[in-house]
Amino acid sequence: MPWVRGVWSGMRSMLPIAAPLLVSAALVRDRGEVALRTVVLVVLCTAVVTAAQVMMALARPASLAIRQTRALGAQGQPIIDTIGLAVFLAYVIGWLAFLPLDAARLHLLPEPPRWAAALGLLVAGLGCALGRRAIWDNAFAAPAVQKQPGQTVVSTGAYAVIRHPLYTGNLLLFAGGSLWIGSLAGLLGVVVILAFTVARILVEERLLRETLPGYAAYTRTVRARLIPFVL
Repeated sequence: MPWVRGVWSGMRSMLPIAAPLLVSAALVRDRGEVALRTVVLVVLCTAVVTAAQVMMALARPASLAIRQTRALGAQGQPIIDTIGLAVFLAYVIGWLAFLPLDAARLHLLPEPPRWAAALGLLVAGLGCALGRRAIWDNAFAAPAVQKQPGQTVVSTGAYAVIRHPLYTGNLLLFAGGSLWIGSLAGLLGVVVILAFTVARILVEERLLRETLPGYAAYTRTVRARLIPFVL
């Protein structure tokens, strides 16, 4: 049943993010509010992602199917993307586990004010929604950088504003989640995620310019990669 596939896909998509957060929050002592905030973040994002995946399973199964393909070692994936993505995923898992630990015990930097934490939760939710919108708009949004049969330039929806809305959504999720959980040190760690993201974009766009007709013209029309007028 399509909706069952959507629910399963949403839960599976969130597992790499939810697991390190929840395990870390469960292990720290005197966790209290930090654990509660971690659970709220996970529940919110899981609800957004799962609802979007169900909608895609019902209305745009191709967009859902492409996200089930391999992220590492995919056919045609540049070796630099395979290695870089493996390192990136390892960093993100460790960084996610660090957030509750820092907020509850380490306190490497002062705790952000409550208004900033609340804003962070909103930003994280928007990031989840933007990421799902990007996948909805683009049936070629594979986890791996690779040439795909029949691929065409997508320039509508979120892609009419920025060239990589899925990456922007992820960055909003990570930055907002850091603030909400209460780790300013974790927020600084998003700079590393940004650096990885920009490096991957350079690899991806080089491949697309070489293999996808019309992509170079698209980059001249939509100049922002991640943030309009900034980056």
